[in-house]
Amino acid sequence: TGFKFPDKFGYIASISPDGNAIVMTDNYNRSYWTVPYFEDGFPVPAEENKPKYLYLAVGSNDPWNISFTESYSNIFSNMGIANHYDYVEGYGHNSEFWGVCMYNFLQRIFK
Repeated sequence: TGFKFPDKFGYIASISPDGNAIVMTDNYNRSYWTVPYFEDGFPVPAEENKPKYLYLAVGSNDPWNISFTESYSNIFSNMGIANHYDYVEGYGHNSEFWGVCMYNFLQRIFK
């Protein structure tokens, strides 16, 4: 949503992000579960609309989204978009982890 409406969102958090935001693999088959939000990759926002803070986080025990989170961080870095990537040991894909990350995200943006 932050990249769909960059003029509205300056602070973006993606916690345990899934791989369906953009086409990530050669195995893309356009099934219900793999339709990407952006078919041609993330749009490059204008300089004045680049995120003020972009937070990406995934737990070390997440069974699905570790590679996606790291890939997104690399993609954003290559686009010239600064991002904070947290790989958090001992957490999985669950509400306990998401709560910790939301706390950390809110602490960073409301300084």
